[in-house]
Amino acid sequence: MKTNLRLEDGRIGEQPEVIYHVFHTMLFGALAMVFEGMKYLWTPYVCMFTAFGVCSPELWVTLFRWLRLKSIHPVVLALILSTAVPTIIGFSLWREVRYSRADELDKDPCPDGCTGQGFAGRSHRLLGSGGRCAQVGLLTSLPLYSDIDLLRRSEDTYQVYAMRSAAKKVFTMISVPLHKTSYVIRRRVAVQRVESHQGLQDQRPAGYRQQPYLPLRQIVGEECVAFMLNWKENEYLTLQVPQQLVMNNPYIKLGQLLASTCKELPGPKESRRAAKELWEVVVQICSVSNQHKRNSDGRVSLIKQRESSMGILQRSRFITFIKKLREPLVLTTLISLFVRFHSIVRDDIVNEVTAEHLAIWPSTLANMQAVDVEAVAVTVKELVTYALTLNPNNQSWLITQADIYFVTNQYSAALHFYLQAGAVCSDFFTKAVAPDVYTDQVLKRMIKCCSMLNCHTQVAVLCQFLREVDYMTAFKALQEQNSHDAMDSFYDYIWDVTILEYLTHIHHKRGESEKRQIAIKAIGQTELNASNPEEVLQLAAQKRKKKFLQAMAKLYF
Repeated sequence: MKTNLRLEDGRIGEQPEVIYHVFHTMLFGALAMVFEGMKYLWTPYVCMFTAFGVCSPELWVTLFRWLRLKSIHPVVLALILSTAVPTIIGFSLWREVRYSRADELDKDPCPDGCTGQGFAGRSHRLLGSGGRCAQVGLLTSLPLYSDIDLLRRSEDTYQVYAMRSAAKKVFTMISVPLHKTSYVIRRRVAVQRVESHQGLQDQRPAGYRQQPYLPLRQIVGEECVAFMLNWKENEYLTLQVPQQLVMNNPYIKLGQLLASTCKELPGPKESRRAAKELWEVVVQICSVSNQHKRNSDGRVSLIKQRESSMGILQRSRFITFIKKLREPLVLTTLISLFVRFHSIVRDDIVNEVTAEHLAIWPSTLANMQAVDVEAVAVTVKELVTYALTLNPNNQSWLITQADIYFVTNQYSAALHFYLQAGAVCSDFFTKAVAPDVYTDQVLKRMIKCCSMLNCHTQVAVLCQFLREVDYMTAFKALQEQNSHDAMDSFYDYIWDVTILEYLTHIHHKRGESEKRQIAIKAIGQTELNASNPEEVLQLAAQKRKKKFLQAMAKLYF
């Protein structure tokens, strides 16, 4: 065998490297025609084969000699080199578009018989993720499209969905679950085009052709209602939603009641009609069905079925829906409703939780025994906690959270949120806290929290914050010897001369000379002189308030 081959021999292709590329190109090329995905392995070999041919013209000359070609024009050679790989890959992609899964339409019929709710199929070829009903008007699609017209319509629809005032268009177009996708396309055209190529016009069940439109699925109603509530589309929800949708979908009914209630809240007169309807719906959601069971001894006992809800939604689904809302007014309305609900079922006037807009809700319940008290308590806690994850600086929600901890005897956590509510509205106590935030009720609860934590000196300081100083509580707290706070380190924050004089007397009586001297030093400051103008005394009080609250924040934050 000759080892030094020449061009005239026409056997340059017998070299090992050439044989290697030719063999693998032909092998993977054949596999690519049979199996999808093999083109990704075959393409590199074609590129290497082409590169070898460009760098070594002898290969092509050898091939042409095998084909009995005497000569070939350079333009034709360049055309072959530039179009070989794209042509073969394009042919492979054409095969993927051409072979749709027509058997899915025949073997996997609509699970609901196409008489109720349908959803587009799981077939990627049909561009959807939901049923196979040919008359389904709309569906969610995958980002892969076999039809450029469908792709363009999908992009246009996506732009409509992203518009601020497109609530009506979105509600009209969406009729199947979104399933974490924002694309919405027309499916009827897609199915008809696929069927026209596959000859499936007469292979569908009769149910496919009898339902021109399918009812709105609950999960889509949930997504649409949450979307419009978050974008404050209250006008559309209250005035333009078809009544049939409201009756058939509980999420739409709930959203309509929420929108009606929120729309009236900012006005000069709060409406009670929509609020009462919303109240009744929520009460039913948190109610359970009672059953009577006779025991072995003959007595009848009452059993509450906690898993069966009497309302339009189960409580777990209701909580899931709430956690899709982000609009502050909607969340404030729900918090207000559940706070009132919680206060009624607890029946504790002294330890009530506070919130905004409590006056619009009823003050009594018709059937108290049917209410799941534990479910109400858990719901209000989850709701306020979720709202604070969205906006941890909402002072109203912070006060509500603090009250929840207070009524459940979690005094340290309650004091933390009371201080946080004051900090967010005063730039960390660099300014005076607004009186509507630190009301007398809030201050008294802070005093009780400190008292239950055995921080009696803090109790005495906080007694000065009230509109009328509570000397009795302050003196009683200062008499306590078992105090867990720093005691004399807080004397600099006391501006009331009467309390300082009482401190001096207490320490003198106990023989605590060092603490007595600290109290005398505090009372001897010139800015606390009773002869000073009222403005000077007020400035001295504000200065000590800010420093004391900042010190408390460092302790409890």
